[in-house]
Amino acid sequence: MTTIDDRVSAGAAWLDEHRPGWWQRINLETLDLGDPCRCVLGQEYGHFDGRPEEVDFHEDEFGFDRRARTFEVYTEIERDYRMLTAEWRELIQARRDEVAVTT
Repeated sequence: MTTIDDRVSAGAAWLDEHRPGWWQRINLETLDLGDPCRCVLGQEYGHFDGRPEEVDFHEDEFGFDRRARTFEVYTEIERDYRMLTAEWRELIQARRDEVAVTT
């Protein structure tokens, strides 16, 4: 099983290839992986479902969505999205900090 860090890193690599500069456009204050309009793909494509049709990110290895599970309670779903959001924020902020240091 891959970790959240691995999944988010894979998602960032996909975005680097298909949406260069994406990390500069994400609003970290409103970023929320549980919201289809404020998640990473929502902010890049207008809505999670606005992503390229040929790519299915549900139950993925890319950290754009939580992995589907059965018989979960709402608090576990919220926790999963909070963890994904925190990992995306950390990755994006690290990239921004790296650029700030080099300029």
